[in-house]
Amino acid sequence: MTTTTKRKTKAIALAKHLGVEAEDVTEAFRSKTTFEVDGETWLVLTDEEADEHASNEIRESLWAFNPSFLLAHINAHLDQKHLSKIQSDMCENANEVIAALVGENIESLIDDAISSDGREHFLSRYDGIEVELAEGLFAYRID
Repeated sequence: MTTTTKRKTKAIALAKHLGVEAEDVTEAFRSKTTFEVDGETWLVLTDEEADEHASNEIRESLWAFNPSFLLAHINAHLDQKHLSKIQSDMCENANEVIAALVGENIESLIDDAISSDGREHFLSRYDGIEVELAEGLFAYRID
């Protein structure tokens, strides 16, 4: 299936879900996975793409995770108070530090985060809902 065909399939599946015509669905941000409909922006992904996107979002937001959750994936001797201090002092800049502390446990952390909160928590910034569409696709409203 070509990239153009995949985009059209995603747009049609989203249109059916929203009850609009396929022509009303437009690509957003020049992306093959993001679409706009009536002022709403949607991410439409295959199961594999959703896993990959969620994984990337988790990797980029480690600094914002609950310290007790992070500590379960960090081998270094560090207490919650100190980790919280790193997070609050550095905010987004703490991401690299936390990634280094997690190290080889990153895949386990990602799996646990998705198991605990679902992909929708990381992908659907608007309402935290994952919508299963036809054709094995999933939609996430992002604004």
